[in-house]
Amino acid sequence: MRLVAVLCVIIAVLAAFPAVSTGADAKALLSEANTLFRSADKDFMSGKMDSAWETVAKAKEAITAAKEADPSNSQVASLEKRIDQLAVKIKKKGRGVPDSAGRKSLRALGGAEAASGHRRTVPDGGGEGPETD
Repeated sequence: MRLVAVLCVIIAVLAAFPAVSTGADAKALLSEANTLFRSADKDFMSGKMDSAWETVAKAKEAITAAKEADPSNSQVASLEKRIDQLAVKIKKKGRGVPDSAGRKSLRALGGAEAASGHRRTVPDGGGEGPETD
């Protein structure tokens, strides 16, 4: 009987350690993802779109691993949402984000006009549309 009790205690202790290490791994991954997110946000605000995009991709990998380690963690879900929102902002800005055709930036597509995000417009006189002769 004592042997069964000792074995049960040993099994319970060993079973508790993976849960502790998984929680610690999730916390470390969350911290890494948060650091990467903050770095990407800083690069985005500084106009460094290439660097921001690369860092967001790394943050997405880290937050995915954290989510796998602890799917019920609300901080992981919150940070994942913030990372996705930043990725959308970077894509909208467009510079340095590779598109599906593999192009590196909008500069390659449309020169300085596309890179600046400004369209050149010519006043048409009445705003009625193109003139026809």
